[in-house]
Formats: sequence, structure tokens, C-alpha cells
Amino acid sequence: MSSAPGRSASVARLFAEIIAAVALAELAVMFALPLIAKGTNRWVDNALDATLLSIIVGPIILWRIHASNLRAAASRAAESARRALIASKRRLVAVTAGVVVLGVAASVGSMMALHRSVMSEARERFARLADSATASIENVAKLPFAGLKGARGVYASSKSVERDEFAACVASRDLTHEFPGVIGMGVIKRTMRENLDRFLTAERADNAPNLTVQSLAASGSLLAEAPDLYVVTACFPKERNSAAWGLDVGSEAVRREAITRAVATGEPAVSGRITLAQDESKRTGFLYLLPVYRNGTHPTTPEERCRDLDVLVYAAVVLEHVLEDIGALEYTGIDVELYDGVEPEASQLLYNGDGRAGIEHEGKPLFTTHTALTIGGQTWTAVLRTQPYFQSSVALWSAPCLGIGGVLLALLAGASLWTVGLSGARAEQLVVERTTERGAFAPPSRPARSSPKPTPRDESWPSTTISAPSAAIRGRN
Repeated sequence: MSSAPGRSASVARLFAEIIAAVALAELAVMFALPLIAKGTNRWVDNALDATLLSIIVGPIILWRIHASNLRAAASRAAESARRALIASKRRLVAVTAGVVVLGVAASVGSMMALHRSVMSEARERFARLADSATASIENVAKLPFAGLKGARGVYASSKSVERDEFAACVASRDLTHEFPGVIGMGVIKRTMRENLDRFLTAERADNAPNLTVQSLAASGSLLAEAPDLYVVTACFPKERNSAAWGLDVGSEAVRREAITRAVATGEPAVSGRITLAQDESKRTGFLYLLPVYRNGTHPTTPEERCRDLDVLVYAAVVLEHVLEDIGALEYTGIDVELYDGVEPEASQLLYNGDGRAGIEHEGKPLFTTHTALTIGGQTWTAVLRTQPYFQSSVALWSAPCLGIGGVLLALLAGASLWTVGLSGARAEQLVVERTTERGAFAPPSRPARSSPKPTPRDESWPSTTISAPSAAIRGRN
């Protein structure tokens, strides 16, 4: 509807037009009346004046009132069209926003689902690689025990094993290929300190004339004066392991702890990290120990095992060579670090596949896992993490691309819907406005006249018209 000020202006305009029409008509009547009615009295003049004024002004007033009504109707129609357009735009905004929001939500949901799927697949692949790596580490780390058990079989099948016999047993094995990391296999014997001279005399008589005892303990320390000694009486191949012959491995705390554990439990044991006397490169080394008890004895307690101990067969192991094949994991994008103990502390690092430990790694790995391994009673912690090669094989880009593409499509759909809807609303408004304008200026419609039915004469008229020339022709003939 029109506003109140607009209606007031229309009424004022109509009133002004009517006053002007009356004034002009009265002026015309005043000039025309003396010419039309000469010599008439005042009452006749007034009646003629009123009649002429009505005849002239009446149609004008009716025309202007009708035009005003048409303008008012057009204004109301325009206002209605404007409000309809506004309502249509509001609906269009709501529908467009709904389409965009739903499209964006669907895109984000799809992106998150795809990201979870990609990460889940990558995590499963990493878990398989990590399990394979830890199993490989555990298998190769336990291989030396297989060789020691073979050496123990030599003692179980003989009343006494001489040094040359043990040397032949070791020589029959390909240490480098069968037991990676083992640089020597030997024998450790326990003797009480007061019996040391008699012990050395017996050992020297068994093809070791130059055997002497070497202590690893500082002079005056408790281990230097321990009541018992654990002496390496042989280690083969001798050329590579001569520095270990005669070594009192019980005079050093780490070695002695592993020996004591092996003797007391009767189980294979691995020492803590040490530097092997025969390793000139001073790499990370370990002693693998296996107790052998005298034939015919079946000790069940730590005391009985210590009493019935015959020898300990042992392997000197360099960890770097044990894990050489594990280095191939770098081609799978997995880095392996091995720590001595249950916590991955930098000071306890045993092995590092890529040479960079812990915080030295660039960027944050995609996945990391810690796995505890028990090797000969010793706990090692394997830390496995992804490297850039692995992360580059994971399609992390696919989820963002899907999300961005979906959002762009949602925006494009919203823009298209908005454009089409707005064009339709404007076209509808234009149609209403044009229709209103035509209604405002078109003359009132008149009822259509019905066409008269043709009379018989009318129906015969064409034939008469056609036959007239024929008659004329006949007359002339």
C-alpha cells in the first residue's frame, strides 16, 4: 500500500486539478454566456451558467478522478511487487545460504572422513612395518644364543672339553654369516681367588702356556678383591680375540651382574652396554652368556647352580653388526633407534638407524611407537618413527583438495542459485510493473459486440455479385 504522505499528496493534487478545471470552465462560460443568451434575465443566466459549467467540468472531473484511481492502483501494485520482491529475495537468501552451508558441511565432513581413512591406512601400514622391524631386531639379537647352545652341547656330550676341541667347534661355524655381530665365542671359568695359582697351572697345561689374569677393576676397589674370579680361558678366533684371553670379566660391574644373573637363573643372559676389550673401534658391545652345569647335576636353586657351575660359554657381540640388515628399513621410510633400558634416554642410545637421535629429527614424525624388547633378561626399548620418505607416500593432500573442491562447488552452486533466483524475481517484478503501467493508461475495456448473423440476403450477396457481370455479358450478347 502507499504511504500516508503519498495518499495526501494524491488527494491534494486531485483537488487542485478539480479547482483549476472549474475555474477555467467558469471563465469560459463567463465569456461564452453573453454570446449565447442575450437579453435573458438573471435566473436564466444562472441556470445556463450552471448547465454549461456542469457540461464542461463534469467529464473533466470524472476523467481526473478515474486517472487518480488508476495511479493509486498502480502505486499499490508497485508496492505489492516491491514487497513480493523483498520476500522473494529473503527466501532466495535463505535457500542459497542453506545450499552453501549444506555443501560446505558435506565437504568438510567428506574431507574429515577421507583424512581419517588415509591416516588409518597409513597407521596400519606403519604398525605392520614397526612390528616387522621389532620382530627382526628381536630375531637377530637372539641369534647368538643359538650358537652358544650348540657350544653347550659339546660340554653336555663330553666328560671334559679341551681347548682345542672348543676351538674346532667354533671354527665349524661361520660366525659372520650365521651370527651377525658375533666377533668371538669363548669360555669363562669361575675360580676362587685362593685357588688362582692352581687354576692357572691347569689352564696353561691345556695348550695355553701364556695365559695370565687381567683385571678390569681399579686397584683397591671391591671387585678387584672379590673372593671369586670369572676368567676368560678361551675366545676364538684367537687372532681377533687375543685381548680377551685371561680377562677377569667378574672384575667389572656390568659384566659381573650379567654373569651372576645367568648363573643364578640358569637362563641365557645379556650384559649391559660395554666396550669389548678385543674391539679396537670401541663400538657398543655386549656379552651373551649361557651357563653350563656339570654333567649329572640338576640344580634348581641359585645356590645349587652356583655350586654346580662348570663353565659359561659366551659370545662377544658388536651391536652395530647385529643390526646391519635393519638399516634396510630406511627404504621403507621407518627409522629405528634402540635404547638400553625402559626409557629412551639419549645417554642410553645403543643404535640409531639414520644417525640422528630424538629431538635432532627435522619436523614432527607422522607416527612414533615405543616397543620394549627383552633379550637375555636385558630390556631394550625400540623407538620407531616415520621418515619423510614414508610421509611422502601418504596422500595427506587428498583430504584438503577434496575439502577445498567441495567448498568451491558449494559456493558456485550457491552463486548460480542466487543469480538465477534473483533474475527470476526481477523479471517477475518487471512483469508486474509493466502490467500495472498498462492498466493505468489503457482506456476502460468495452464489452465486445456480437457480430450480426447474416441475413439470407447477405448470404446470397456474393452469388449476386458474381452473377451481375454474367447478366451484363448476356445482355450485350
